Amino acid sequence: MSLPQTQQEFVMSYIANLGSPNAIKLASKDCGLTYSYCRKLLLKPAIQEQIENAKLERLQRLEMDADTVLKELIQLWQADIRDIYDDDDTIKPVNQWPEVITKMLVSYQKLPVYNEEGKQVGSHHKIRLIDRLKVLEMIGKHIKVQAFKEKHELSMSDGLAEQLMAARLKLKNTPKR
Repeated sequence: MSLPQTQQEFVMSYIANLGSPNAIKLASKDCGLTYSYCRKLLLKPAIQEQIENAKLERLQRLEMDADTVLKELIQLWQADIRDIYDDDDTIKPVNQWPEVITKMLVSYQKLPVYNEEGKQVGSHHKIRLIDRLKVLEMIGKHIKVQAFKEKHELSMSDGLAEQLMAARLKLKNTPKR
């Protein structure tokens, strides 16, 4: 089903901003549409279908799926910081670091160190990597791992319904303060 040009533009802008909590707002600005109109557009089945199709096309284009994401996260988790050091415990140049470590790099500064006379005697490296605990959390929340997902099983066979009714009556008959 073909959508009008403005609605197609909205879908593409919405997909581009999908990770943002303000995706609707950003898409409305991009397309010159009102925020309320864009919220109504999202309720239309044709728009929802177009968004899903666009998301699938993007995933295919990127060749990204849940397994790929999990593999990347595991590589980041298993990376060893010792790989950036030479045998004499000096830091290798960044271009000699393993790719996985460079993916983890948030910031890097090489600062000179001076002695009392003002002569440079060495350098100090400030290296900031991504939060490995956050990576572990993301692995645990991954759709295939679900380490943190709680499973609740309820059964009405153990008199649960009667216990709930008794608790409701008790609460109802408790004097309010």
